[in-house]
Amino acid sequence: MAKGRFISLRKVKRRESQNEYGEAGTTRLRFKPSLKIFVAVPWLYGEIHPSCLEHIKAQDCPVEVMPPYYVPPKRKSRPSKDKPLFSSQNVNRYIEAFLKTDATHMWMLDADCEAPPHALCELLKLDVDVASGVTFPHNWLIATTALKWRPKPRPKSSKSKAYYRFLRPNQIFGRIMRTPMKVATGAFCVLIRRRVLEKHHPKVKAIRFRWREGQEYGIDIQFWTDAQAFGFTAAIHGGVVCGHLPEHPLEALENTVWCRDA
Repeated sequence: MAKGRFISLRKVKRRESQNEYGEAGTTRLRFKPSLKIFVAVPWLYGEIHPSCLEHIKAQDCPVEVMPPYYVPPKRKSRPSKDKPLFSSQNVNRYIEAFLKTDATHMWMLDADCEAPPHALCELLKLDVDVASGVTFPHNWLIATTALKWRPKPRPKSSKSKAYYRFLRPNQIFGRIMRTPMKVATGAFCVLIRRRVLEKHHPKVKAIRFRWREGQEYGIDIQFWTDAQAFGFTAAIHGGVVCGHLPEHPLEALENTVWCRDA
C-alpha cells in the first residue's frame, strides 16, 4: 500500500477544494440538495444521554438530516462475554433500517457521544466513503481512539507483525489522516456512504459489523479494515473532537488548545 501522510488543517483551510459536495473558491461549501443523512444512535444497555440528541440537533450543516433513529435496548445491564456479538448484531439492525430509506449517508453516533456543531459538515467535506471524528477512551487521556496501521518493524523476521497503533493527542488533533494511509477508529461518530453498505455482487457479502470468536480486531476496527480492503476510502478528522460521556464531556474538551486551533 502506498505511504500516506498527515494533512494539516491549516493547509486544508487555505486550499481551494472542489468535489461532489461544493464549489471551488467558496468559504462555505454549498452542498448538493440531494444529500440526505440518516442518523443512527445505537446503544446496548442503560439510557441514552439526552446531551447526545441535543448535540445532533445543534448541527450547523445545510443538508437534510433525518430525525435520530434509535430503538430502546432489551437489556438494562452491560452484556458480558457475548458483548461483541450482541453489539455487532445490534448495529447491523440499524444498517438495515438505513438501507430501507433513500438517505445517501448513515451518520452513526454512540449514545454517549457529544458531536461538536461542525462535525457533520466537516465529515462530509472530507469526501470519502468512511469518515470519523476522534475522541478519548473512557478511562484514559494518554492516547486517542484513532489508529494508524504500522508495517512490520522487521520485514525479514517471521515473528515481526504489522499492527494498528493508537495515536497520541499531538499526533492526530488538528490534522486529517486519510487514504492511502490505512486508518481505523471506533464507530462513535462515523459517517458512511450508502455504497459502502450495499451489496455489489451476488457472491460477495455486503460489508457489515462482524464478530467471530478469536477475531483479531474488535467489531469497529474490523469494519474499517474491511471497508478499506474493499477499496473504499477512509479518513479521520482531527478537528472533529467529540465528547465521550461521562468522563470527557465536550464542554471540557473545547477548552483545550488543540481543539480551538482545529
